[in-house]
Amino acid sequence: MLELAGKAGSLAEGERMLAASLDNGQAWAKFVEWITAQGGDRSQLENPDLLPTATLIETVAAPRSGFVAGVDAAEVGKTGVDLGGGRAKKGDPIDYAVGILVHAKVGDRLTEGDPLFTIHANDPAKLEAARQRLLAAVIWSEAAVTAPAHTLMIIE
Repeated sequence: MLELAGKAGSLAEGERMLAASLDNGQAWAKFVEWITAQGGDRSQLENPDLLPTATLIETVAAPRSGFVAGVDAAEVGKTGVDLGGGRAKKGDPIDYAVGILVHAKVGDRLTEGDPLFTIHANDPAKLEAARQRLLAAVIWSEAAVTAPAHTLMIIE
């Protein structure tokens, strides 16, 4: 984007500029500015201990050994909504303490018992439902799987 906007002369120069903005704090300052402009609490960025925490935290372990061939991202997202972390319809409340941490990605080789997900919940029934849905969202393979490229193509 920096190259296309005329801010960088090449892709490599743009990458150096991005790395520099991360290193010198400029990117963080801009992020804080965005959050503040949207009414967010800057103090929670500076001290994450101020954020609400879930009463139930459970790591979901891999039920088998093998390679992660796929993860149904839509199902993971819907599961987060059902935990209360998003709105199914306008006006639904949001529980800011709940969510899902995804540990494994496509291409990872896991051993039975390795962490797949960590669920943060405030309702035992929702936690159990989330565990079952997340386990069903993972596609396994016995053979090695190539992780998909993060960048599909560069359009010039």
